[in-house]
Amino acid sequence: MGHPTDFWLTLQAALREDGAALHRQLLELRQAAGLPETVSALRVCDVVVWMRHRIEHRNCL
Repeated sequence: MGHPTDFWLTLQAALREDGAALHRQLLELRQAAGLPETVSALRVCDVVVWMRHRIEHRNCL
């Protein structure tokens, strides 16, 4: 997604494009992690982005 000026609209579009492929992938990640269905796709996305940023940030130090 890069660094869009309007992150939330960009995320919303990303979750809907390609027949909601990203949304389905996030739900698959949730299932693979053994998380309950009460954990939303948005929360899974939040953790994935946070973990990716954390790894990239650590590599810059």
